[in-house]
Amino acid sequence: MSASNTLKTFASHNRSVKVSFDKPDQLTSDAGAFIGRRLLDLTGLIAMLMEGLKDSRDKRRVRHSLPELLQQVLLSFMQGWDRLRSAEALKNDPAFRVACRNQRGAKVLEAKHRLASQPTLSRTIDQLSEEPKLQHLSDTVTRLGMETIYTRNGGKRVPELVIDVDSYPVEVYGKQEGSEYNAHYRHRIYLPMVATCGPTGDALGAELRPGAMNDARDSHQFIHRIAKAGQKHVAERIIVRADAGFNSPITYERLENDGIDYVMSNDN
Repeated sequence: MSASNTLKTFASHNRSVKVSFDKPDQLTSDAGAFIGRRLLDLTGLIAMLMEGLKDSRDKRRVRHSLPELLQQVLLSFMQGWDRLRSAEALKNDPAFRVACRNQRGAKVLEAKHRLASQPTLSRTIDQLSEEPKLQHLSDTVTRLGMETIYTRNGGKRVPELVIDVDSYPVEVYGKQEGSEYNAHYRHRIYLPMVATCGPTGDALGAELRPGAMNDARDSHQFIHRIAKAGQKHVAERIIVRADAGFNSPITYERLENDGIDYVMSNDN
C-alpha cells in the first residue's frame, strides 16, 4: 500500500518518500520529523543560521555537512529527544534519516548515509557555543520571530508590538558550568531572560544567565537589542513590558532615547 501523494507536502525535499506497511525493517516512531523538516524549509531557518556560520573543519574529513548537522540537532529537540546521546538510537531510523539529510532518492537509507554520531553532534554544539557564533544564533532567533510577525501581517509593519520580558528558573543537578545557588528559589539554577511577543507568544530572544543573576543587572543590553530590532523592522510603536525586577535607570534612559515606550511594575 502506498500513500506517497499524502506525504509530498511533508517530505517535499525528497519526493521518493512513501508510506508502506510491509517493510518491518523500516518502521519508525519519528515520522513527525517530516513535519519538522518542512517547517525548517518553510521558515528558512537553516539558511539564516548558515549566513553567519563558517565550517572550519577539514573538508577532506567531513562526512556530514554543517546544514545537515544543524537539522539533526534541531529535529532531535523538536521530536522530544532532549539528549544528544539519543543520536545513537536515531541515526538508523529511516524517517529521521530522510528528514535530516539533503540527499534525494532512496539511497539516503544506505548504510554510508547514516546520521552523525553523538560525539560529532557534541563537537558541533561546542563550536556553536563560541563567540561571535553565539551572538549570531541569538540574532537569528530575533530575526525569525520578527519575520513571523511581519509575514503574519501580510508583509506589512504592525502598528504596535508589545514585547514581554521575563526570567524563569531552570533547575540543575550537580555543579553544571554557569549554574549557581539562588536563595529565592532555594535551588541551584540557571536564570535565563526571555523576550516574547505579548499578544502571540512568538519567541523574540533568549539569554542564558547564571542562577544568582539579578534581573536588572545587564538586562538593559538584551532589552534594548530586541526593542530596537522590532522598531527597525516590524512595528511603528514598541512597548516593552516587564516586572519590577527589571527596573533600571539605564534601561529607562536607553529606551526613552530611542522613543520606545515601556511599562514596568514597581515593588511598592
